[in-house]
Amino acid sequence: MAVLSRAPTTNYSSSVTTSSSRFSTTSSSTPTPTGILPNAWQFDTDKGTKWNLTYIGDLNFTNPLGSLGLRGDNCRTGKVGNKVIWTCGDMQCGSNVMTCGFATAPGWYGTSDVMLVNTANKSSLADFNKPWSGDPQPPNGAIWGMWSSNVAPINETHGVIYARAYWRNGPYGNTPKVLGNTVSSVTLGPNGPIATRVGPFLTSADYLYLGVLCILRDGNYIYQYSGGGPSNIRITRVPATDDVFDASKYEYLVYNTTNTWAPGLPLLNSTDAGALVIRPSTTQFSCGGSWGSVVYNRYLAKYLMLCGQWMVDVNMYVSDTPWGPWSSRYKIASGGKFQGAYGSMIHPEYSPLADGSDKSWYFSIGPNKEFFMYRVDFGY
Repeated sequence: MAVLSRAPTTNYSSSVTTSSSRFSTTSSSTPTPTGILPNAWQFDTDKGTKWNLTYIGDLNFTNPLGSLGLRGDNCRTGKVGNKVIWTCGDMQCGSNVMTCGFATAPGWYGTSDVMLVNTANKSSLADFNKPWSGDPQPPNGAIWGMWSSNVAPINETHGVIYARAYWRNGPYGNTPKVLGNTVSSVTLGPNGPIATRVGPFLTSADYLYLGVLCILRDGNYIYQYSGGGPSNIRITRVPATDDVFDASKYEYLVYNTTNTWAPGLPLLNSTDAGALVIRPSTTQFSCGGSWGSVVYNRYLAKYLMLCGQWMVDVNMYVSDTPWGPWSSRYKIASGGKFQGAYGSMIHPEYSPLADGSDKSWYFSIGPNKEFFMYRVDFGY
């Protein structure tokens, strides 16, 4: 069975627009507004004048799951063809896991509204990102879990998603047994996206948490952003083809370099892989390493990385390339609803503006309850 067809000549860095959703892009056939960010200190001073942060409400889900109080840890978006795909983590309805079940990695289609997810008339939860039939079976009392990435496109009909697979509950209690990294093909089913594992784990648990921060399709590569390493962020990449299923086809950004790549995937505790951040007081990103975003912002003509610092701050870094070097930290928010929240997800498939400009953009945060949606407006 052919899982992924080879990447077409279409460059996914070009603009694709359908209704109110679109790809995060590196070029556009129509001019868009452009702005230049000040330094990080001035940016903090400018909040409320040159840029604004607005809470616009809680993410909603179609009924019956919506009426049952569906909530969870994190929800992120990707796009394949003209379909927005939401992938979420540790979802349940209300405070009782028995109400609609529990799923660590469900996935649904989006709607034309960033505030509404189409849960396909389901009354119970099911995982979208699932184990492979040949995987070992968990012991009695334990269940599968998946810490999943967002979805990135390979072409108009196929995408890819990564996950860190583990067993939880039963003999493992609150300390999951991590098994390894998985990669799945994503196709467009009639009622929702379909993720398909076609073989064993991509790597064992000895390797980094591949793509858990996020993944990005840019040019001919799928980039994976992961926590850990000497700078707290590690970047790997692989050609956007069937190569995603072959661990030997990956390469990683060598630490303390601006564009030097070495073959393979880094081990979990390796110190030779890491992204470079330009920050006078530290060489580390203020990122917890799990559940963030990297997108291209056409208004700034920069790549944006959004991440959370251990459930305290929401931070932004910018770069001219998908791998860096990255700017000093721009603090987007802290305190209030951000205290205790994590999973800072930009939703670039949707624009608050009629012209689709990235001058304004949405992001959401969790966890363990409703997802708060915010809007950022730049005025530079």
